[in-house]
Order: sequence, then C-alpha cells, then structure tokens
Amino acid sequence: MLTVVRTTGAVYEAIKQDIDHYAPKETMLFSRARQVRLGDRELYLMPEVIALDEDEAWRSSGLTQPSPVFQQWFYGSLKKEGLLDQGYRVVTIHSHPFQTGEASFSAVDRETMARDREVYGKAYDGHDFVWLVFDRDARSFEGAVVRRKSETKVDAFVVLGDQLRRLTGTGGAKSGMDYPRELYSRMMLIPRWDQERISWPKVAVVGLGGLGSVVLQAVTGLGIGDLGDLVLVDQDVVEASNLSRIPYASYHDIGCRKTIVARRYVQGARPYRKVTTIDKPCDTAEAQQEIASADLILGCVDSEVARACLNHLAASFLVPLLDLGAGVIIDRFAGERVVLSSGQARLFIPGATPCLLCNMGIRPEGFDRELARLRMDAKEKDLLERAGYLQDFLVEDAPQPSVYNLNASVGAAGVTLLLRYLLGGGVDYHALHFNMEAMAFEKILTKSREHCPVCGCDSLLGVGDFFDLESLVAEKRYPLPRSQKGSTSP
Repeated sequence: MLTVVRTTGAVYEAIKQDIDHYAPKETMLFSRARQVRLGDRELYLMPEVIALDEDEAWRSSGLTQPSPVFQQWFYGSLKKEGLLDQGYRVVTIHSHPFQTGEASFSAVDRETMARDREVYGKAYDGHDFVWLVFDRDARSFEGAVVRRKSETKVDAFVVLGDQLRRLTGTGGAKSGMDYPRELYSRMMLIPRWDQERISWPKVAVVGLGGLGSVVLQAVTGLGIGDLGDLVLVDQDVVEASNLSRIPYASYHDIGCRKTIVARRYVQGARPYRKVTTIDKPCDTAEAQQEIASADLILGCVDSEVARACLNHLAASFLVPLLDLGAGVIIDRFAGERVVLSSGQARLFIPGATPCLLCNMGIRPEGFDRELARLRMDAKEKDLLERAGYLQDFLVEDAPQPSVYNLNASVGAAGVTLLLRYLLGGGVDYHALHFNMEAMAFEKILTKSREHCPVCGCDSLLGVGDFFDLESLVAEKRYPLPRSQKGSTSP
C-alpha cells in the first residue's frame, strides 16, 4: 500500500517560508490531516498548516520543541472536537537546515517519535500520527506514519501548487520501472520538456464518448501518467453512432462496453500500463473510490450531476480536475439552424483556482432538472407524460448533436492546458471557450465565490468525504450556490 500526503500549493509555500525564516535554526509546524484509505493507497489530506511563532516553540540549530501551552491547546482540541474519531491525524513538520539533498530523521527525532507514541497510546487511544522532516530547500523529505506497534514510511508528498509536484520520500516505495524513452524521444527534443513530470500521476478518465476518447488518445500518446495506474469510468456501450466519434472503435465493438474497448486500445499502445475499468456512473461508491485515489481527474461527462460529483471529489480529496465539454446547439424554432458549435475546458486546482460552480462549469438549472428527474415517482412521471412534457423533461438519453472535429479541437486544447500545468508553466485561472464557427478561442476569467460550498470560505477542501447523491435526492434540497454579493479571488 502506498502512503501519500496530499496538500495545496499554499501549504507547501508556508512550509518553505517558515524554513527560510528560521534558518539556520530548525523550524516546526503542525497540521491536522484527514486519513483516508482508498484501494492500494493510504492518503493524508492536509489543506492547512499552523506555523509556530517565537512564543510557541523553542528552536536551535539541531532541535525544535513546541511549548507546553501550544501542545496542550493543539492536542486538546483534537479530542475536544472529536476530530480523531472523524479520521483526522496529527502531522508534525520540522526542518533539518543542515541537510541538503536527502532529508532523513535524526536520532533525536526517533527518540521524540517514540515518546509521542507513548503519549498517544495513553491519551489518544493509540491513534497513529505523521512525522515529516524536510531538508533546507524543502525539495527532499522523510516521512513516517507512527502507530502503536509499527511504523510506515510515507512514500510521496504531493503538492497542488503552480504545478503538480511529487516529492518521493527517503526510503519510501519507488517505481520499479522507467518510461520507454524511445516512445517519447521526439517530444524530449523540445526545450523544457520533462517527461518525468508528466509520467508519474495516476490518471482517471471519466466519460469515454466522443470527447473522452480523443482525450484518452492524447493522454496515451503523450505519456501522461505512463508510470501510474489508469482508471476508465463509463457505464455505456458502443453504438453505431459512436463509430464516427470514437477513433479507436470498430464495427466489431458495437454492443461492447466502452471501457473494454478503451482498455484494449490503451494496452495495445502501452502494454505495460495497469488499467482499471469501472462500468458504472461516477457517483457510485465503487467509481468514487477509484476516482478519488487518482492524482488527476479528466472529466468528459455530459451530465450536471456527474460534473457536480467530480467537482466535489476534486476539492474533497485534493485532486486537480480538468473539465471538458462540447456540443452543438440547434434552434428548432428558427428553421432547424445551428446556433452555436462550441466547447469549454477548465482546470480546477483545489486551493488555487475557482471550482466548476464558480467558473460556469455547472449550470444550476441543468442540475435542478437532473435532480428533479431522480426525485420523481411513477405517478409524477405519468402525469408529465400525459401532459406532453415527458420528451422535453424526463428523457435523459436523447441523442445530442456531436461531431468529431469539435471534440478533437476541445480535447486538444484541454490537454494542452493540462500539460502547461504539469510541466511547470503555471496555473491558468481562465476557462477556455472555443467557438467552432468563428474558429476562435476565448479566455474567460472567473473568481471563487466567497460562500461557495466547494471552494469558498467554508469549503470542502481536503475533508475526504464522498459525493452523496442519494441524500440530495432524498432530502429534496438544492445544495449549489446562488448569486452572492461580493466575491474573492481564488
């Protein structure tokens, strides 16, 4: 099982600034991280950190100790607020300013960890805790999850900052394989191209229709996540109409699961890749487990409820989300003319950019309609059908206009946006809008709403909770934000 700490760019910068501020003395910070086990991963989600001031810690070049007053407040609050029972764990972070390159625990660290194990065993029912030590530049770390009678190495420290960064822990598990360089030799001739930066993430592609298939081709060809696992999520089967939009599908695939066809394509192109397929909607428990464990989510869905689910998972489990959509709008009251052929690409980096609720990625009225369908009983559906509204309101699977070149254009733009982030080109706060008739892309700048339940002041950031569609339907309530007065930048 891999043990991974996930955090935001703001937390990582706070750690680096604290190390710089107190060097050459050691520094110390504390956090409360939500512990979640997903498949073969144990995650510690750390969306915030507490830096100790001069009165809260004693520091020297070889030792830092928190004050008794701070310890009493911090540890006491965990028990008083019931956070330990909710899955939260203490994370102790300190620095070794005398180390550069490969950080490692000292003998004093080991003694302190052993003492903390005794304290936790008596006062906190033996709950495990996490220790992290960074070198002078915060480019290397060693981490451990300390339990009552055992200790587990932290394998990776993943940061959602101006790029998706992974620090590999000293002594932690490392990949036993390298990416096949000959496959990417032409791309590696490009200045500043770094194949290693884009090869490590576990990637989840949700939606394998016309748009999702071209995105999957791009991800496979570029080697994004080449050394990580690949998760494919779609509940549909291939139909004849898909053959004009799914480039790797054939007549023989009609009636087959889209996930099966996609997996066959990927393993034909990259036979060493581990591919997991989920033939269920993304809001099901099985799908959410796999999606939340990924390091990148690529959403190519055509449902507002599905987008709300991915938006929730991205914030709650600290996973970057690339959201893509494309469609042809027809005015059926004006001679069946095309009004607009367009698509959008948005990158939601939890803790940095606006979520899909704030950047026009989720239409509230569409979400309302989809929830209303799920809430209706047989009598209500019968009434709407007899009133003539069934076709317009209840049918979810009515065919929608779609064309390959629109999907390809939007998919390529979205993957390019993602590559810029992965290769360290910075975070783009804009949503991209493509107008096929005008052959033009437009950047739309958006802001996080102050009261957004996903990325606002009372956000879902790092809480480790799943999207609960059943409760939304049962409670018949609408959880998405309406217009708020005032807004704040992300």
